[in-house]
Amino acid sequence: PTRPGRGRLLRRRPGRVDLLAGGTATLFYRTPRSLRRRWSKEPGDFYRLLKYLENLRFQDRRLVAFWVLYTLAHPKVATTVFVHLILVGPQGSGKTLLAAILKAIIWPSSTGVQPLPRNAVDLAIAATQGHVCAFDNIRSIPMWLSDLLCLMATSGVITGRTLYTNDGQSVINLHCAVMLTSLHTVVTEADFADRSLQIHVPPLDAARRRDPAVLMQEFESDLPSIFRGALELIAEIYEHLPLVEPVNPQRVYRFSHWCAALEHIDGVPAGGYQGWYRDALGQVMLDSLHESSVNVALL
Repeated sequence: PTRPGRGRLLRRRPGRVDLLAGGTATLFYRTPRSLRRRWSKEPGDFYRLLKYLENLRFQDRRLVAFWVLYTLAHPKVATTVFVHLILVGPQGSGKTLLAAILKAIIWPSSTGVQPLPRNAVDLAIAATQGHVCAFDNIRSIPMWLSDLLCLMATSGVITGRTLYTNDGQSVINLHCAVMLTSLHTVVTEADFADRSLQIHVPPLDAARRRDPAVLMQEFESDLPSIFRGALELIAEIYEHLPLVEPVNPQRVYRFSHWCAALEHIDGVPAGGYQGWYRDALGQVMLDSLHESSVNVALL
């Protein structure tokens, strides 16, 4: 990522950040479904994204923005633990459009927002096709799928018999950030809740509704500036990460650390953004209890 006004590149290595004056030979991997990006010649403005999140609460807008930066900045290596984003809201709240916008920033592709695969192999294949998967209108998450999504966050594999062989084994990597949209809370397992960031998307007021085609056209115009701004901010975050330590880190330690670096950059008291993340994790389990009428009566 290019740093503002300095024309140099930052290369992140374990435990260090190198400034490169002569360019870099590192290439980004493109899948057959990847779309081309347009690059902004002007300094980027990542937080231009926030105007497309105006329907969310203030802290939720920020957490979604932090999630985009975190997901974009971390490669699919064994040490990366992804956080899955769950958008929960009633019909007509714009969840699918929001998922499409976030996906276009992280990994623009022709697959868009898809139905949830029905088996482990199809899920693993979807995970190999890009840096983030977006699945729409999730009705429920059975235990087997919850376990697979946990595995996707931390890196795993799916194995099976190779076609037309008796003893050949095929291996498909299962490691990818995931976005889910749902009408109601679908997280019921604590392990999955700890690896998720659930955001409530309130219904849109009639006065604030816009033609989705016009909105996406406006977003496509802003996307080069948002993307360049994201890279510039990620470079700054990597410079600040060695200077901070998380306050009361959560299970995905790296995301807590990421929030701590953003606190340092924005001049926010230590624990401010991390507290929002902690509260969001606690709300997931509380919401799952509210899905049962018996639990509601007991509460």
